[in-house]
Amino acid sequence: IRTCSESLFNKNLVPDQALEYRNVVLMELAGVKCFKFMAWTVIGIVLMHYLVQALDWERDEKYTLTDMILYDGNIIILDMVVFFVMSRLYRQRGIDTASWIFTAWLSAICTSWETNF
Repeated sequence: IRTCSESLFNKNLVPDQALEYRNVVLMELAGVKCFKFMAWTVIGIVLMHYLVQALDWERDEKYTLTDMILYDGNIIILDMVVFFVMSRLYRQRGIDTASWIFTAWLSAICTSWETNF
């Protein structure tokens, strides 16, 4: 019997290790984890934008992804960095596990879907 920590639900999609090339460290482990966190967050934002649009949930129809990047991009990046540091995600085993991504998606869907009730 496999334990919960060994299950596929709790394995990193991309390994947590420093980025090296020919024995030269290009990015330390904390930087790799921050980059993965920011990448998954941006992927989630983009996918949720299209999901909300496809399901015709309440949204500002004139607010595009381009508008989001131009007007709110710096705030989003600052929020991601502050959340990463204050939550001590650099100490976590990884944020690219299925359990982490599923929880983030569930919370994003619930907050977008609740306006239909």
